[in-house]
Amino acid sequence: MDGDWYYINSDDKAGFKNFEELNPELTAAKGKATDYIKDLLEGKIRNLRISGTPGTGKTHLAKAIARTLKHKGRKVAFIESRKLFDNIKNTFGNRVAQERFEKQFADFDLVVLDDVGVETNKAADELSWSSREWVKLIDLRRGKSTVYTTNFDKESLKAVIGARSVSRIGENSETIELFTPDHDYRDRLLY
Repeated sequence: MDGDWYYINSDDKAGFKNFEELNPELTAAKGKATDYIKDLLEGKIRNLRISGTPGTGKTHLAKAIARTLKHKGRKVAFIESRKLFDNIKNTFGNRVAQERFEKQFADFDLVVLDDVGVETNKAADELSWSSREWVKLIDLRRGKSTVYTTNFDKESLKAVIGARSVSRIGENSETIELFTPDHDYRDRLLY
């Protein structure tokens, strides 16, 4: 089951030890992420939305959270939202596969959904379907912890996945915002 849900390449070394705190926003973000882990290890159920411009370290933090909790024995999924929606589409017309998918998705201690919003096409019918699907997915995670990373701020995210979904993501939730255009975290790590 891990292979279907845990998509962090073994060569990818993103973790807290190599997360560069290039500015006060990144230092605060790392602190919030480690506090989030402590809450989960204490048995608290919390959601986390990490929003910000591309290249600010959102996915790096999300991977660090996933890796740490997996290492601590928690059942963790890490999947890009585009891949998640491809997996949903693969269950169309197969009720058994759909039920298996929903059970697996609901059973994880933590699910990290990376790049929320990129899975949505601009066609009205696709947007409507994905908005409904987001509500269903979020409802499947009630009583469980979920991390959402996105390039969208809260208001823009409403236009992409729907106000109802964003409202539900915000229930019992922390937020890390990394809208800092003055650096590119990924470029800094490469040099």
